[in-house]
Amino acid sequence: MNFPASWDDIDTFERKNKGIYVNVFGYNEEGKIYPLRLTEGEDAIDLLLISDGEKKHYCWIKNFNRLLGRKGKPRYFCKTCMNGFTRPDALTNHRTYCNEEGTVRIVLPKPGSEESVLHFKNYNRSMRVPFVIYADFESCIVPVDTCQPNPNKSYTNKIQKHVPISFCIYVKCFDDSVL
Repeated sequence: MNFPASWDDIDTFERKNKGIYVNVFGYNEEGKIYPLRLTEGEDAIDLLLISDGEKKHYCWIKNFNRLLGRKGKPRYFCKTCMNGFTRPDALTNHRTYCNEEGTVRIVLPKPGSEESVLHFKNYNRSMRVPFVIYADFESCIVPVDTCQPNPNKSYTNKIQKHVPISFCIYVKCFDDSVL
């Protein structure tokens, strides 16, 4: 094997040592940990890849949940999507769905940044809608006489009723000669 080991070297190591699996995780400048290489083995050895330019080193992650968790209540983390759960059974239920997907790294924009505002800028790629329909419905609120509710059952106390008065539908076409 070459040192530091490449992904191919780790694959070779797993083939030669049946039953030993290796997961590799990385981290960014903000200290967020994300998966780099995950195996299918349930009891895999977890390694953290630390890199400084060309220098790289693997560190053993003794307790993955403690590495990602905060002080206080224990959390159980999914190694695929890095989401945390408060109960082990919630993590087990989550894994049945998460394992169907590939390795994911959740990246959210910073609050207040340009990326956090949803906007549309490529208007030249939009398609015209041939018809737009506007509809409006008017009603009048009328008081309602109600009977006494049964305290043994769930109920809604109705005090007013909407009585329809009028409606209007306006159809607008992009070409006025069509209608």
